[in-house]
Amino acid sequence: MVELPQVTVVSQPPNGTFQLVIDCTGRSAQALDVVAPGGSVGLLGTPRDETSLPSAVFHRRGVAIVGMHELAGHPDELRQEMFRTVLRWVARTVDIDGMPGWFDTIPGDRTGPFYAALTSRQRPTPPFVILEWP
Repeated sequence: MVELPQVTVVSQPPNGTFQLVIDCTGRSAQALDVVAPGGSVGLLGTPRDETSLPSAVFHRRGVAIVGMHELAGHPDELRQEMFRTVLRWVARTVDIDGMPGWFDTIPGDRTGPFYAALTSRQRPTPPFVILEWP
């Protein structure tokens, strides 16, 4: 388990215990397992393949699903400001050097091969990638 200020990341959470679960991995079925009745599941991760979720489970347990990949329907200025807010929080809060295996840094001039690998389903090993521009 890794702890960040106000955030807890767990690898094997107990089922049905969390009011809010944010799936950052693309494994939304696992998020459904751990969300409490009446809770919310935020879908941020992009699944490798099409995923089917049992709508009856969401209905019976009163679970809300929220797409979080974009701020759809909001002006570009608001989305850009939210992105900058998140980056400032990460820069102040997260010690990327103290979390080996969680972050990879890719030089800006290597973004072409990086994006090509993403489109060919060859995702990077660490869950977070920082593009470093000169």
